[in-house]
Amino acid sequence: MPHFIFIGGTAALAICTLIVGLYFFFVIPDEDPYYPPPKKKEVYQQSIETTQHNAQYCRANFLSKAESVFFNTLQATYADVYFISCKPRMADIVNPVWTGKKDHQWWTAFGKIKSKHADFVLCDKRTMSIVCVIELDDSRHTTPKGKKRDELVNSIYKQAGIPICHIPVSRFYEPVQIKARVTLAINDQIGEQ
Repeated sequence: MPHFIFIGGTAALAICTLIVGLYFFFVIPDEDPYYPPPKKKEVYQQSIETTQHNAQYCRANFLSKAESVFFNTLQATYADVYFISCKPRMADIVNPVWTGKKDHQWWTAFGKIKSKHADFVLCDKRTMSIVCVIELDDSRHTTPKGKKRDELVNSIYKQAGIPICHIPVSRFYEPVQIKARVTLAINDQIGEQ
């Protein structure tokens, strides 16, 4: 008889374990809906912040790594002479010529600049007048669309009398070379006026 109770107890334990296992398998979800497993740490953190605040936006990186490296070199090279503006709208650098009214021609000209921005602008510290626009050229500037954009932007800055300096993206920038390129762009613009 004790042998039968042992087998019955084992069977009862097995049945209870099976019931509890089935309960956890079918009733309780695998993932907690409030804490989904992250695919990437950054995306996970942003999704938590978005969920917590019901926001449609999350913080962006203001400068890419390449832009940040270049900006630090610009700071080291020009901080004592120029104010360096990052990513200003092109419409804050140039304006369509004012003819007395915002007609079709004005809106067409504005449409060409309203959604564009420059990478960096050097401004005189005293007057805040624009000295030079600097474009950091990555691989997008070699595509047909990028070349067309550069031609348009260069033409607009030239019409406005603003020097533009194109500098290829690099892992490291030599301040002397940057100074030489910027000086050349400024002198070229002065020579054309």
